[in-house]
Amino acid sequence: MFSLCLSALIVNNILFYLLILLLFLGLASAASIFKEYSKTLFKTLAVLGLFMFLMISITTKGTDLITSFFVFDVYQEGIDRACLLIARISVLCGGFLLFFKITSSAELSFILTNLGFGPVGVFVVKSAIQMVPEMKKQMNVIIEAQKSRGMDFSGNAFTRFRKMIPTMLPLILSSFYSTEEKSLVLEARGISIPGKKARLYQPLKTKKDIVIYSLMLLYLLIILVWRLCYA
Repeated sequence: MFSLCLSALIVNNILFYLLILLLFLGLASAASIFKEYSKTLFKTLAVLGLFMFLMISITTKGTDLITSFFVFDVYQEGIDRACLLIARISVLCGGFLLFFKITSSAELSFILTNLGFGPVGVFVVKSAIQMVPEMKKQMNVIIEAQKSRGMDFSGNAFTRFRKMIPTMLPLILSSFYSTEEKSLVLEARGISIPGKKARLYQPLKTKKDIVIYSLMLLYLLIILVWRLCYA
């Protein structure tokens, strides 16, 4: 996964990026998360891509002028650069999103521990990653509770946002309380006690895993050599 994302930083080719995105979609389909993954990915890229396209296309100078409006000039070079950067960021976002979709909490803890993170560091990273999904789930609970009391959340986006402002305070407070409860649980389990910790989750590397790791390293090496010699 990370080899494919790193290769997007090495190669400057939109077709190459599209092939990697298709590969990510294929992996998501194999993991039975295609609908959820593609929906989240396209929503993220639609907002981020539109903003980046507008900003880059009107701020990049060139020689081939396409159109002008107000004080902004749009050049072909700006559009080409915007498309390239959007495609590259799409690969990076798609790779990291797929990684967190198919990686369990126990697997993530094991990976971070092998990378040299201490128990506190693993807890901080996991809490930061899980904060947004947990807040979203808690927000849905609060909204359903308010609806049961007769509050109406219909209307345009601005109206719904204005009605959701009062729910922000209990949402933020509940997030702090949840983090504090997790900290107390970890302290009760001896997270701050020095020494080697026993782990209940110990995944074993199979021959298939070793083959995949080797192929990914070989792929990244080939990309690096190609970039240095021919690009």
